[in-house]
Amino acid sequence: MKRSILAIIVAVIYMPIFSNAQIFEIIKDKAIGTVGHEFFPSLIAINDHELIMACRTDCDIDGDKTDPICDDITQPIRSDIWLVKMDTALNIIWDKSIGGAYTESESKLTFDSISGHIFIASTSISDSSCDKSSNSFGNISDFWVVELDTAGNILSDHRYGGLDEEAWPTLVFLPNRKRFICGYSKSSIGGDKTSANHSIQSDFWVIKTDSIGQMIWDKSYGGTGVENGLSGDHLNSPNTIHYDPYNKGFTIIGMTNSPQNGDISFPPIPTFQNSPNLWLAKFDSSGNKIWDKRYLGLMDSYITSLPLDSGKFLIATHGISGFDMTDSNKIAGKPNIWIVKIDSTGNKIWDRFYGGSGGIVNGIGGTDRWPSQIEKSIDGGYLIAATTNNDIGYDISEPTYGGLDYWLFNIDENGNKLWDKRFGGSKNDVCAGFLQMPDSSIYIYGYSDAGGVTSMKTDSGHFYQDIWIVHFKYHDTTTVTSVNSNFEFEQGIKLFPNPANNFCTVQSSKERINSVLVYNTVGELIDEIRSPSATSIQIPLASYAPGLYFATIKSANYKVTKKMVVSK
Repeated sequence: MKRSILAIIVAVIYMPIFSNAQIFEIIKDKAIGTVGHEFFPSLIAINDHELIMACRTDCDIDGDKTDPICDDITQPIRSDIWLVKMDTALNIIWDKSIGGAYTESESKLTFDSISGHIFIASTSISDSSCDKSSNSFGNISDFWVVELDTAGNILSDHRYGGLDEEAWPTLVFLPNRKRFICGYSKSSIGGDKTSANHSIQSDFWVIKTDSIGQMIWDKSYGGTGVENGLSGDHLNSPNTIHYDPYNKGFTIIGMTNSPQNGDISFPPIPTFQNSPNLWLAKFDSSGNKIWDKRYLGLMDSYITSLPLDSGKFLIATHGISGFDMTDSNKIAGKPNIWIVKIDSTGNKIWDRFYGGSGGIVNGIGGTDRWPSQIEKSIDGGYLIAATTNNDIGYDISEPTYGGLDYWLFNIDENGNKLWDKRFGGSKNDVCAGFLQMPDSSIYIYGYSDAGGVTSMKTDSGHFYQDIWIVHFKYHDTTTVTSVNSNFEFEQGIKLFPNPANNFCTVQSSKERINSVLVYNTVGELIDEIRSPSATSIQIPLASYAPGLYFATIKSANYKVTKKMVVSK
């Protein structure tokens, strides 16, 4: 679909952009990169005015990069993790290459608000060199976890690996400051690995460490086929492991194509392409399996998930309807984003498809793919980031910019789409995720082909692919009766003291409170306090790290989310 010159001029001059009963205010977009390739981006906030971005790069000093990679010219493929600190206006404060002399990739950032340190969970093939203090096992990739301060100084690094391939690690902090690390492994016993795989194929490998990263135990989970967390086209690895605050254990979410054996309790769900299935398994604090469930896939190469209250989950991937899917695609035979909500024992509550018209754009049939993040929205419901080359139609309210575009959409508790927004240049833009800020603005990011400037993408970038970040705000302009009633409930809610260090009291003067759910800034549920029909509830804060949190206060009819600051 062609846009008129007048429409483009209007879009450039008259920001914000109006869509879906929302006002979208584009604050700034920026392409960050070099003449090389930048992939696998991850973005976090370390406070309310500074951001950290990490990605893979194969380039020395060039463009926005001022620090060379750790180079060994005898190696055919060389790349480092590129760490960039920015202010909220996307101005670069400093940048640093982190790695050894061979290849580091797939960096995933975590900010530990207790220590104030940045953690990178990544994959490394390098031996001891430059920033890496230990050799790899078997000259093949291992997990590599690096701890840094906010000035970019490396404080510690740990390698975890066996004699075969390990990749795509996720790092999760526990309340006692111990850690879970989960990725996939093809190794048998050897190196750091004390647990054997179920076959020569990959299994999930879970490591529990102490507060300084020393291994306490490790276990492998899977069957005789392939298990892994999957990752999309040069996107960052999904969260394969979630800490369970209810039983102090963890949940693994990923894929399997194994038969019914090993840790896999159910036979494959057949599809016409014999693709792998979605697998979810719950474990206690010692790593013993409690139960597991298998769900349909026509799996995309990406799975992303979000823990909800009371042990529920939202899980997103890519699929074509049929088999145990109760919803159907927008266009028969055209894959869309598939989201399933499950209860605390793995039973399906609902599943839905989200996507566009399936029409031809630039000679390619439209599809929706790579759901890269689900997160609870500060303003209610859930935000989902994905990538699409579909044109306008069905759930997509805006026309294509010309290639693959970022696509962000908002759904309510029951999966009803509330609004969506598209971001793109005239070439390909692949969305890796988004970051919600305390001022309710959002940074959406991924990687983008250089050039392709449009009314949305104003920074052409450098060469090949760059990391492209868009900073925006949105405002709901819809007025309905239930919102007014919820507004009255919100007006009657008080949180005090705020900031607080020992206790924060939630008080309601309109309706009695049934529960308070506390989330951290990346949308993870960290606490749930139930007290049906109370006028006030106290939140104990002794175990909380200093920082920003979001408290969702629920009555029988309404809910509201408030910001809560913990100080020490």
